[in-house]
Amino acid sequence: MANQNSKPIKDPDKSLGRRAFLKAAAGAVALPYFIPAAAMGKDSNTAPSNRIVMAGIGIGNMGNGDLGQFLKRGDVQYVALSDVKKNVRDSQMARVNQKYGNKDCKTYNDFREIMARNDIDAVHCATPDHWHA
Repeated sequence: MANQNSKPIKDPDKSLGRRAFLKAAAGAVALPYFIPAAAMGKDSNTAPSNRIVMAGIGIGNMGNGDLGQFLKRGDVQYVALSDVKKNVRDSQMARVNQKYGNKDCKTYNDFREIMARNDIDAVHCATPDHWHA
């Protein structure tokens, strides 16, 4: 029979001492300083998980203006462009890559290659009237 006045034995591995508590609290307080603001969506940057991954089809004339407006948004990132004119594709790809500071934007002559990609959330299409369906 157990002594009723005895206290339960504490497991030293499971107890949280003052030092362990202070370490955990300091780590929790310091954590935001180690995560970039862009990852948290702070400083008017949209977190990568909340960005709309876009492609543009028909990026000359009207598409040029549309692309420029979308590039001003922080919640959009272009990864693909398509136009039948190579010089338009190349110049707009350079514009997009300069904006984002990388070389992630790919160009296509055939828009169907863009439609086959599964990483694109939205497509802006600014083709001439005779291409509209």
